[in-house]
Amino acid sequence: VAPEIRTAYLTSGKKGEWVPRMVHEAKGAIWSANFQDLDPAALAAARELGVKVIPWTVNEPADIARVLAMKVDGIISDRPDLLYTAVKEFDANGDGTPGDFLMSDGRIDPSKFDAQGHRGARNLRPENTLPAMESALDNLMTTLELDTGVTKDRVPVLDHDAYVEAAKCRRADGAPYVDGGQKLPL
Repeated sequence: VAPEIRTAYLTSGKKGEWVPRMVHEAKGAIWSANFQDLDPAALAAARELGVKVIPWTVNEPADIARVLAMKVDGIISDRPDLLYTAVKEFDANGDGTPGDFLMSDGRIDPSKFDAQGHRGARNLRPENTLPAMESALDNLMTTLELDTGVTKDRVPVLDHDAYVEAAKCRRADGAPYVDGGQKLPL
């Protein structure tokens, strides 16, 4: 529909060189693998094909450091605060000086690394809300990774699931929108 929009393919439980090849053959620009599924051969295949690798959802400092060391193109995280700290401390070129992905003003350079706040900052604020997005931006994320859908009456919404869970809905005064565990189809 709009060729300038980059297509990302999200995978989980899939390992091997064939995965980035599949993404490439489907005209995908980005492979978002579960970070635990990454292996050197698959990363090499993605680089060879020009497919960017931006794994999800990397939240623990040790995991973030390990994935950064794999030389991925970005990371999706529920904890943009921890991701920013790790990127700031990372020595990408191995010269002993950290901060290779930062611009002079301290922001992450999106041409070098794509730091994505998953659903805004879902482990810091309610997911897919303005406060979550604000938290991700406060932590200098380059991208807000949001889950979108369209309702039956063609209204775009931010939501991860095929149903709006009544338990997650609130009126402006904080009261529940509807009762119980009812699910409202999109």
